[in-house]
Amino acid sequence: MKKVLILEDHAGAQRWLSDAVWLGFGDQVEISIAETIVQANDILDSQAFDLFIVDLHLPDGSGNECLIYARQLHPDMPTVVATIYSDDGHLFPALQAGAAGYLLKDDKKEAIASMLSGILNGVPPLSPDIARRLMSHFQSSARSSDQDSQEQVPHLTERETETLTYIVKGFSIRECAELMAISPHTVSGYVKDIYKKLQVSSRAEVASEAVRLGIVNH
Repeated sequence: MKKVLILEDHAGAQRWLSDAVWLGFGDQVEISIAETIVQANDILDSQAFDLFIVDLHLPDGSGNECLIYARQLHPDMPTVVATIYSDDGHLFPALQAGAAGYLLKDDKKEAIASMLSGILNGVPPLSPDIARRLMSHFQSSARSSDQDSQEQVPHLTERETETLTYIVKGFSIRECAELMAISPHTVSGYVKDIYKKLQVSSRAEVASEAVRLGIVNH
């Protein structure tokens, strides 16, 4: 016999979720209903369930409070949010509070039943819209992380880059000046600017940094 606790204050939603549970698990299920966070916490104080379904907006607060409490008491108990809200402001706090799944009441009862039954096999129940939102969020986060991890390369002018290339190859200031057909004084000015931009103080450091940043090839 599977035991399921539903935290939901609306009678119609209670019946609808109960029907989805019976449809997903068959007759071998025992359903308990709580209408407030206080009631749910009292029930959880005395027993754990095979599944805990939580609405987010309740008369005495947020369902997230109960999710946190449930995780503290019964860390292995599967908890699933069932709500009408699909925005990030509801989704991510619920997942952070400990929800193992997130279902939208707009989904068909048969789809809810199928997703609920999967949680006992280790498959997190996620409404399709929520799964897409999560994928989009983490793909965006990954792109942002990649961009953040790519170190900002200092901008060098064309002449500075040319000077740096010769320096890395081991040419002296005078040799650089001859190759570039400019005065050694001008080359020294480029070198000074390069050192400042790359935040280095020696020829060895500038060569190492230039190669590391991919400005020039060794």
